[in-house]
Amino acid sequence: ITLSGCDPSLAQLFRCIRTEIRQHCPSGKLFADGLSLALVGYLQARYPATDRAPQTRGRLSKSQVKLIVEFVEAHLGSDLRVTELAALLDLSPHYFHLLFKTSFGMTPHRYVLQGRMEAARRMLMTETPITDIAYSLGFSSQAHFTQAFRRYTGSTPARLRRT
Repeated sequence: ITLSGCDPSLAQLFRCIRTEIRQHCPSGKLFADGLSLALVGYLQARYPATDRAPQTRGRLSKSQVKLIVEFVEAHLGSDLRVTELAALLDLSPHYFHLLFKTSFGMTPHRYVLQGRMEAARRMLMTETPITDIAYSLGFSSQAHFTQAFRRYTGSTPARLRRT
């Protein structure tokens, strides 16, 4: 796909999607879903099909937030999808993503990653091998886990474990 001369933001989204696909979605389906929703949202905002009033962004209710938090915590090691989370609340994936971001202040992918990193910190205080921690938290490999952990904490899992 060549995108020369087109919208630079759109081109960047396509590059990110292409890279994820070529690497077989190492960041998980939730990240791939987020990229897809970002693309749809960008296209809708930048190139609207009709002149309609902007949609107001509400928030998830307290009970919806509780349900999502409990579900994510119980499934941190799973390859979660936005469609799966949205279905819990009987919402469309796009609308769920908007409500989630407004309610949590971050994307579903970022929220799940944050939960995985906090669980990893706790697990690193035990004798559980780092490879087992990586796989139990849904990472595709120990290297992927280490890279994500370093980005999140500024340290590697092994270094944190030693301290």
